[in-house]
Amino acid sequence: MKARIPYSILLRFLKNAKRIATTSKINPAAWLVAVEVQGTNGTIYQSGCGVDYVQGFPMTYNPDGSRGRMVLDRNKLGALMPMKVKKAERDRDVVLEEISGTITVFWCGQAQGSFAAGCSEDFPPTPRTCNVVDRPVTYLKSDALDALVAVSGAASVDPCRLNLINVQMTMEGSQCTFVATDGHRLHLVQTATVSFGEHGPGARKYMIGAETISILKSLTGGERNVTFDYQDLEDGGMITYFGWGSGFIICRMDSVTYPECRELLKIEQEGQIVADRASLLDAVEGFCRAARAENKGSGMVKVELNGSIKISGVFGTTAICRDIPYRAKAGPDVTIGLNCDYLREALGLLTSETVTLDFADPLTPFVIRDNKSARIALVMPMRL
Repeated sequence: MKARIPYSILLRFLKNAKRIATTSKINPAAWLVAVEVQGTNGTIYQSGCGVDYVQGFPMTYNPDGSRGRMVLDRNKLGALMPMKVKKAERDRDVVLEEISGTITVFWCGQAQGSFAAGCSEDFPPTPRTCNVVDRPVTYLKSDALDALVAVSGAASVDPCRLNLINVQMTMEGSQCTFVATDGHRLHLVQTATVSFGEHGPGARKYMIGAETISILKSLTGGERNVTFDYQDLEDGGMITYFGWGSGFIICRMDSVTYPECRELLKIEQEGQIVADRASLLDAVEGFCRAARAENKGSGMVKVELNGSIKISGVFGTTAICRDIPYRAKAGPDVTIGLNCDYLREALGLLTSETVTLDFADPLTPFVIRDNKSARIALVMPMRL
């Protein structure tokens, strides 16, 4: 069998596959990839990492329309790939040829080396798309992907909290809502999708792992739209599919109950302040830098909401105090303790020029709302 893969596609696949393998649960099969050829189309596929990654490529030369499959070691292939290639040569093909269980790598007509092929029978078949014909395909626009990545920063990193290491995505009509929380903070973004047809009555909820979101953002790059589909499993789990261009990833999502954390946003707040987001973010970033410099990790700051927004904190031998003017205020004067890193990430999630701060007392969740879009961040207070 012989496969001709464009150099740029193969190099990108190897880099992405390595990243998936190093950020996912590894098993021995993660070092293997399968190359399949059928006529003028080919695919290269990695499995065994919790996320199946498939990349298509055109067969620029296959006169007899032959088909075949070879399984090979990704690391050995990467070691034989030429790294310093002129820009004009990036459109050339890397040729993989398997003869009698040995794979030889050719570049510009020259053999770069050989290694033993893997066992094709033991490697899982290349997955296809969900191929659901009774439901429309949904397209997540680029701003929706950006929102998904931003929200995922609030997901828990504790593997014991299985229901909080995911982002909840709710689709209803043309609206898509992303929510993530680790119990100390909450990020919520509502954005629009592009969908052909209707998803059926009511809202459909999905659980997407934060690791999967990070991988998806890395793989899609500058793609404008990403297709999304799913397939329910008999055990209550779900297979989700994300596709872009000629590539896609498939991953399993287990059925877990996500907490009704959005109820926290419905708590009645007596106080409200409208402030400049950039000024507030600049001040908070200064506190975060001071905390890191003193090796204090995530430092606590005291936020006084009275005649102005006064933020102060002590990190080791360094004491900092900043006054930020506000544009409008209603409600009582309150002093609240907050994690400065969580506050920085909350302000980074929002995009408008001004933000609205909702508060009630030192023990009530501190809510920050974007004044131009449906983006909301919540930070739980700390005892002073």
